[in-house]
Amino acid sequence: MAKVSDGIKHTGGHYEKPLPFRQSEVKLPNNRQQAFKRALWQRKKMLQSQQYRSDYVAFITDMIDQRYAEKVPHESLKTIFLVLVPIDQRDFLRFLWWPNGDLSAELEEYRMMRVHPFGAVSSPSCSSYALHTTANEAKREYGSEVAEVLRRNFYLDDCLRSIGTEDQIAGLCQACRKGGFCLTKFICNRRSVLESIPVEERSKDVKTLDLSYDDLPIERALGVHLSFASS
Repeated sequence: MAKVSDGIKHTGGHYEKPLPFRQSEVKLPNNRQQAFKRALWQRKKMLQSQQYRSDYVAFITDMIDQRYAEKVPHESLKTIFLVLVPIDQRDFLRFLWWPNGDLSAELEEYRMMRVHPFGAVSSPSCSSYALHTTANEAKREYGSEVAEVLRRNFYLDDCLRSIGTEDQIAGLCQACRKGGFCLTKFICNRRSVLESIPVEERSKDVKTLDLSYDDLPIERALGVHLSFASS
């Protein structure tokens, strides 16, 4: 915990947290051959389903276009997603990919350059620690209830909580933004609150509604069906 507490910092609107290695000096074996075999298996799977291929290529392409990942510079080729990764640890998060999603091309090495990736064993704990740090900072400015929501009402990237006032909702959103977390897919039984939320941040079934008269939908979150019909 001491290493995590000392290593976390706020930069560019996001928390940056190092990978939770036990030792300061880390030497990992060269597993490029295993990564290569995994890439060939992934290629075979993509060739069997055009939809799967299109979705997968679009995801990786968007990750590279958003500069969450980059091609490894040739001078850095040697052995060896929102919470940021320190610059000196990005080579620990390498992967193989086909340039521009062209499966007939040669595989090239890429690495995560900004964020802890979804799927890494350490990523959930890194995100959770950053969220709890956001809660500690939020308590001073937005109060203990907002801080408790951040600590106790998130499961991975879902938040399910009944909040009493519109001010608390605004405080929760602002606290999250300061920590680099942007809340989206909003659903609420108060139409005035929904109207204050940008359309792109509302729940999918709410985006197209006329909030003046359309009925609010029944939503499903964390296995629970919720009715927002009351206003």
